[in-house]
Amino acid sequence: MSEDQQHQQALAAIDATLEALLTDLTATDERGSRADTLAGLRQLRATIETLQRRSSHTESDSLTVQWTPTDNPPRRLIIDSSHHSEGWSHRRLEWDGSGWRPRSRESVDDVAIRAPSAIQQPILTDPPRLETLQERLRGTWTQPEPLALVFGATTTQDQAIVVAVDGDLRYRDRSDDRWYSISEPVLKHCLQQRGQPTLTSLSETSLERAQFVDRQENNPTTNSQP
Repeated sequence: MSEDQQHQQALAAIDATLEALLTDLTATDERGSRADTLAGLRQLRATIETLQRRSSHTESDSLTVQWTPTDNPPRRLIIDSSHHSEGWSHRRLEWDGSGWRPRSRESVDDVAIRAPSAIQQPILTDPPRLETLQERLRGTWTQPEPLALVFGATTTQDQAIVVAVDGDLRYRDRSDDRWYSISEPVLKHCLQQRGQPTLTSLSETSLERAQFVDRQENNPTTNSQP
């Protein structure tokens, strides 16, 4: 067995152990107290998956550049050497909250690269998955400092906040006069339109707890898309 195969086998064993731990934690009742542990385990597993994908290629196989455009989801540019010819393939990917979604692919020739000798962040990491962020968000509403997902203000939109009240995801723009109940697909749509949200304390945002608990009769369109 080669060194690379041993490395892959060790990572697979770690991944299996993590999956068992996640299953056990998910079966417990104390959801609020296990949120941080679950989030950490899921992030660790995402890192392992990244290492597995990376270790299946040699360093000379591809060049990857990752960046986050203003008010947009993170992006990746990957240039792969072709195993069937002397050319290269050029791929663009976009983060959709759960993985990297292909946006375009084309063949290219005469690839030349210029980069600074000191790389500030040599190890690529995936952004937190929406599933992980929601797991940390849920169960915190009854705590003194509930958490919130924050979509930053853009040139055309105010800051938007998402909280979890009794399991219900509630969205509200700072300029809105009511909150909206949203589904996970709509949350993913918000990410694609506004960029990756951050997780922070609700008290550090522009909205307050009372602005998400208005009476239902005063909020007749709670199922509308924001």
